[in-house]
Amino acid sequence: MTSWKSYLLILIVTSILLVACGGEEPAATPEPTPSPTPVSDLTRLPPQVRETLVELAARHQKITDEWEDFHSDFDRWREGLLECAATSFRVRLRQFASDFAEITQMSRSLPRASNVRAMADKLVQAAEEEEKALRVLRDKWQPDARELFEAVDLQRSAATVVQKEVEDGILDLAEQASSTSRALVEGFSRVSSGLNIDWDTFHRDYDDFRSKQGGLSFPETGAGLSELVAQFSRIVTQIRTLPTNELTRPVGQILVQAAEDEELALRKLRDAFVKTSEAAETAPPTRVAFEEFDAQVVNSNVRRREAAEKLADIVRDSSSLSEISIGEFSQSYDELLAVWKVFDQEYDTWLRSEGGCDRSKAIETLSQFSLRFSQLAKDVRALPRLEILRPLGEVLVEAAEREEQAVKSLRNDWHPFDAEVYRLFEQERNASGQLRRQVAAGLNQLLTQYNILSEDLGR
Repeated sequence: MTSWKSYLLILIVTSILLVACGGEEPAATPEPTPSPTPVSDLTRLPPQVRETLVELAARHQKITDEWEDFHSDFDRWREGLLECAATSFRVRLRQFASDFAEITQMSRSLPRASNVRAMADKLVQAAEEEEKALRVLRDKWQPDARELFEAVDLQRSAATVVQKEVEDGILDLAEQASSTSRALVEGFSRVSSGLNIDWDTFHRDYDDFRSKQGGLSFPETGAGLSELVAQFSRIVTQIRTLPTNELTRPVGQILVQAAEDEELALRKLRDAFVKTSEAAETAPPTRVAFEEFDAQVVNSNVRRREAAEKLADIVRDSSSLSEISIGEFSQSYDELLAVWKVFDQEYDTWLRSEGGCDRSKAIETLSQFSLRFSQLAKDVRALPRLEILRPLGEVLVEAAEREEQAVKSLRNDWHPFDAEVYRLFEQERNASGQLRRQVAAGLNQLLTQYNILSEDLGR
């Protein structure tokens, strides 16, 4: 027994014995030393005191039962609040990370034909980044760690952009692979191929002229260049009128620019010899003039190869084989996107509901617990206040008020997923329990001392 409890019992028992043994004042004259009072007389209580003690004990027992019922109900409620526990939250985060890993694997299994490979790579990267953000959330989550959720949201937004780009890309490729588009591309390819043959013929004619130019006069050189200008101008005109569409227009633009640059350089070369023939004082053109045009011919050929490569890609993408590969990719992508969207919907629903934890309902229940305990504390304060029993009553009131305040604080401060929010309540509940046990021990000692039985308490 603690020193405080011993002191309390000694104080109470001594006070009650003094009251029980009190009587008339002794006579003024000295009396012989009395013989010891029998023990049975020391353990008698005045009827009023005994009645109050019996009432206190009975009401204390009733309050104790209600107190224990309160604790049982509270513990049962808290144990059933699984959705609001940090453990449950972490378990669900692990499940989300695991589920999304399957989505990433699906993205890696997308068809990878040459015309869809770039889109597949974008999807794989987007899935990997979102999975990474979810893993970080799973590993580092703490209550109120908003920055981790924001990182997931950022990757989800980036993935949505990629998904939109892929959907547009599938539509573009499907359009390129349609029969109408294939016919247009094939028509452009035939015409441009013929023009490239004419262009090569022009270059051979120029090379033939260049081999003879050393033996020609200025007027003869100017005349020969004028014929070449006329020949190439016809090619330029045909290039400008190529039958382009949305797919082939970029190729046509490359060819037009290359042809116009080469025509301009050829005209400058021709004009230099024509002017020299018309005015003797004009400085004759040098070899540099031909070299400048030759350099332009090289540049034109580079641009023509670039155009040919782009056109080859377009022809390939518009082929019937490409149509098949686009269809296969589109189907696989639709399956991936369906799973991805279901995941996002489940994640959003779970997050909006705070992991399934009904915060408002929990606070409402805590408010009910608070009201219930306030009534219990009120009953404690209403216990009989006989002077000799006042120390016991004060200790019990302190126990009730400490726990009452702890329940109110828990109601005001409670939030999900944080076990620390219960710490103050648990401390005060334990302290209250110690005080209650002291009161119960002191009261039982008195009941035993004065031979008050359970039947007297109405048990």
